[in-house]
Amino acid sequence: MALLCAPAMLEEAAPQEMHPDEEDAVLRSLNRHLRGEDGETSDEGSSDSNNTLVNDDEVKPKPRVTAKKGSILRIYTDGSALRNGKPSAIAGVGVWFGDKDSRYPESPLTHPRPTPSSPLLTNTPSRNISEPLPGPRQTNQRAELTAILRAINVAPMHREVAIYTDSQYAINCVTVWHVNWSKNSWTTSLGKPVENQDLIIQTLEKLKERERYGSKTHFEWIQGHTGRNDGNSHGNSQADRLAVEGARIAEAMINRRY
Repeated sequence: MALLCAPAMLEEAAPQEMHPDEEDAVLRSLNRHLRGEDGETSDEGSSDSNNTLVNDDEVKPKPRVTAKKGSILRIYTDGSALRNGKPSAIAGVGVWFGDKDSRYPESPLTHPRPTPSSPLLTNTPSRNISEPLPGPRQTNQRAELTAILRAINVAPMHREVAIYTDSQYAINCVTVWHVNWSKNSWTTSLGKPVENQDLIIQTLEKLKERERYGSKTHFEWIQGHTGRNDGNSHGNSQADRLAVEGARIAEAMINRRY
């Protein structure tokens, strides 16, 4: 279940990655869950109530790997479209994990995906993303949704994640509106096909996959382009910078072709 969360519940700085020995312990614990062999619950994994908002109606998925206190991973996402709404629009995607993360080293046109080596490990050492929006439809809303999808594709499966975005549209798509849309065969109340449903469905599938590992995914709206020096403003500014750079990369490539 995707949850809306209050910023006070989260630490200001993104936590460090787990030690390899801790990763191995988590993997062994998950395997015991999958085989139904876990007999006792450790004090360390018995509660994460200090970190999360729990819905009264929430059914906790099994198998479940409980996030440790203070281990919520903060991710900032943004989309940017140059000349948005015009035929010449070109868009970019930005995902910012932190100042210590570098951008993907691969060509931006490869649109890299994490390798399937293990759902519990970070599959690439470089996580910050700056790349062009793929596909023929170049809009700001598609860029915002793609940024969220890219973030949860790259985030370690075992980590509880909080995604910060200035797009209320994107948050509503994956937390609220999709419920009625799916009941109505992905049509709006006016009977029109839901825009960007391909990205919304992919994101929902990924969120369900994270649920099966017991990993919550929170969404928090933040005001964009505030110019302030607080942590959320800095994260949003960095994600926006990466998104704009992604759009500029695409524009430069197009210009070189002509």
